[in-house]
Amino acid sequence: MAKVITDKMCAQLAAEDGTFDAIAVNPCVVLGPCMTTAHELVGSWQWVLARMLAGKPCIRGFQALWNICDVRDCGEIQALIAESSNPRNGSRYNICATDDSGELNIFALQAKLMRLFPDIMIGGAPEDGSLKRVHDGPRAHCDLARSELGLATHHIDDTLKATGDTMIKLGLVGGAKGPAYKAAKM
Repeated sequence: MAKVITDKMCAQLAAEDGTFDAIAVNPCVVLGPCMTTAHELVGSWQWVLARMLAGKPCIRGFQALWNICDVRDCGEIQALIAESSNPRNGSRYNICATDDSGELNIFALQAKLMRLFPDIMIGGAPEDGSLKRVHDGPRAHCDLARSELGLATHHIDDTLKATGDTMIKLGLVGGAKGPAYKAAKM
């Protein structure tokens, strides 16, 4: 609700000023290639994914869908907005899953990571009984950005693989031990 109110206030200010348009871009769960170790911030989606790639349980977001968008798509939409005549003051673009394939509950996310990283033990839902049920939301797709702006989104597999690969490369998975490999790497 706070985001919607803020978007409306900014659009009102822009309309009253008349010299600029306020256009909102609201990403959901942002993943994708990491460029720096700053992504290790405790509680971030990257941090949670790194725990899973280290064979540890997911401790955030396991009760609901991960509605995943790619950080590269978040950057691309900024350029598309600047280049397009479609957005107007008050336009609002949700950057979220391209389709159902990017809306993953903890079990689907774990299965997808196991397929993308077959040599790594992947953590999943907590085993302490704290998961009673998985909420079936948030459900949303970035259809407006795709239709109005021509955003060509990254496939969920590409997003998850790029996230994991770069996090491993940056040493963000499992600390000095690295990922939880199933067998000793030769």
